Amino acid sequence: MRLSVQHISYDLFSVVMGITGLGLAWRSAASEFGVPAQAGESLLCLGLGIFIVLILLQVVRLTYAVKYVIQEWQNPSRRNFFCAATISGALLSQALLPYSHIAAACLWTVAVCAQVVFLGFMLRHWFLEEVSHNELSPAWLIPMVGNASPSFAGVTLGYAPFCKILLTSAVLCWAVFLPLILYRIIFVSPKISAPAMPGLAILVSAPAVIAIAVYNVAGEANGWVDCLAWTSLFFAVVVFSLGKRLVTSTFSRQWWAFTFPSTALASSLIRVYHADANDLNLALALTSLGVSTLIVIYVGCRSMKSRRYWAR
Repeated sequence: MRLSVQHISYDLFSVVMGITGLGLAWRSAASEFGVPAQAGESLLCLGLGIFIVLILLQVVRLTYAVKYVIQEWQNPSRRNFFCAATISGALLSQALLPYSHIAAACLWTVAVCAQVVFLGFMLRHWFLEEVSHNELSPAWLIPMVGNASPSFAGVTLGYAPFCKILLTSAVLCWAVFLPLILYRIIFVSPKISAPAMPGLAILVSAPAVIAIAVYNVAGEANGWVDCLAWTSLFFAVVVFSLGKRLVTSTFSRQWWAFTFPSTALASSLIRVYHADANDLNLALALTSLGVSTLIVIYVGCRSMKSRRYWAR
C-alpha cells in the first residue's frame, strides 16, 4: 500500500496523545514512587518527535493537497480529531517545562489558540446546522474536554486565570453532552459500528483529564479530583466489560483510542494516591500504570506491523 497525504489525517495525533500521556504518567510515577525517570522522559521525547513529523506533514497537506484537509473538516465524524493536534501540543508543553520554559510557553500558546478556534467553529456547526443523531459519539468529547488540557502546563506558566475559564467550559460541556452521548449509545439505532467501538474509551479520558486539570488549578487533590478519578475508573470498568465487542473489527488506527484514556486514568489515580496514600489507592495507581503501558506497547507494535493501519 502506498502512503499518500490523504491518509495523514488528524486522527494520527492520537498516537502522540497516547505516547505523551504515558510519558507524563511515568514522570508522575517517578516523582511519586521513585521509579526510573528515564522511561517517562524517553516516551516524551518520542512523542515530541512524532508530533513534529505530523505537523510538518500537515503543512505539506495544506500546501499541496488542501482539498483533503477541507474534506476532513467537512466530515462530521473526522472533524473532532483536529483537536487531537491541539491537545497533543498542550501535553507536550507540559513535557517541555523542565527543559525550556520559553519553548513550553510558545507551544502552549499556539496549541491553546488553535484549540479555542477549533472548538468555536465546531460549536457553530452544532448550533447552526442540522445534526443527525448518528453524528453524536464519544469523539465529541475530544474538542470539549480539550479545553481542560491547557491547565496541565498553563498554571505553571502563569496563565492560571485563563486556565480556570477554559476548565469551566470543559466541565460544562462534559456535563451537558455526556448524557446525550450515553442516550445515543444506549437508545438510538443504528448502534455504533464495530470499527468505531474503540472510541468508547474516550468516555474514560474525559473525567480523568478534567480531574488532572482540577488538581493543577487547585494545587492539590480535593473531593472533586477524587470524584472525577473514580468516575473515570467506573467508565474504564464498563468499557473493559465489553470485552471482544470492542475489537471485533480488523486492527486500525482507531485502536489508538484505547491509549490516551488509559494513561489519563493512570495519571489521575496517581494524584489521588498522592493525596491519600493508602493501599487501595496504591494498587489502583500501579495497576492502571501497568495496564496503560501494556496497551500503548501492544497498539504501537500492532501499528508498526499492520499495513492496514495507514488506511482509513
